[in-house]
Amino acid sequence: MIKTKKCQIWVSAVLYLLIGSIVIILILQAGLPIIKKSKDMSVFTKTQDTFMSLDNVIVDLIDSGAGSQRVVPFEIHEGKVNLANDRLTWEMESDTKIIEPGTDIVIGNMKITSDIDVDAWDLDDTFVLENSHIKVNISKIGNSTNHEDIKTWEIITGFYSKDTDSELGGGVGVFNFTLANNPATASGQGYTELMPPGNNTDIAFAKVLVHMYSDSGNDYTMELSLDSRADFIAVNILNFK
Repeated sequence: MIKTKKCQIWVSAVLYLLIGSIVIILILQAGLPIIKKSKDMSVFTKTQDTFMSLDNVIVDLIDSGAGSQRVVPFEIHEGKVNLANDRLTWEMESDTKIIEPGTDIVIGNMKITSDIDVDAWDLDDTFVLENSHIKVNISKIGNSTNHEDIKTWEIITGFYSKDTDSELGGGVGVFNFTLANNPATASGQGYTELMPPGNNTDIAFAKVLVHMYSDSGNDYTMELSLDSRADFIAVNILNFK
């Protein structure tokens, strides 16, 4: 009987220990994301304050005239800092939602963005849509007052995948589009338009509008859009007549 009682006490102690361990694990699993978010938010806030202070000093220097100098403490403990093209940028990756995805806020000379990586370029004869996954070249054709020949199979002239470091296609026949299998809807007169216009970096999305007055007599606008982090071009048809 004594041995049995000791055994029961030992088994009970093991059960209490296991239950205690499970409770601790559950608490850690529930609390770690909160701790992580709090830590990342603290880093984000401190870095934001650092950049705002630096911007204030730069503005003060500009107002002080040529030859003015300042010593500015600038400490970044996490993330990446880069100075290029007259821009000082800081980037930090986090799996917690510090700010909403797609955020684009301008405070003075500082721009705060989240999960935004689209660049759009208006080159000589090409519109370029680019993000961290793909780069797409789209023909620049005519304008609103000067319509030119458009063939849908000649619109996309290049499609490059950064993930695989390879050209996925481009040129005649790689992309084609018809309405109701009518070949006459794939060609006509019109123009292409980049939205937003001009050269833009670190924006949520960009698109090229193809304004088509087709040989079939149907008018429509084809929208080729690239979103942040997407590895594909979305195609929509608007204003069909």
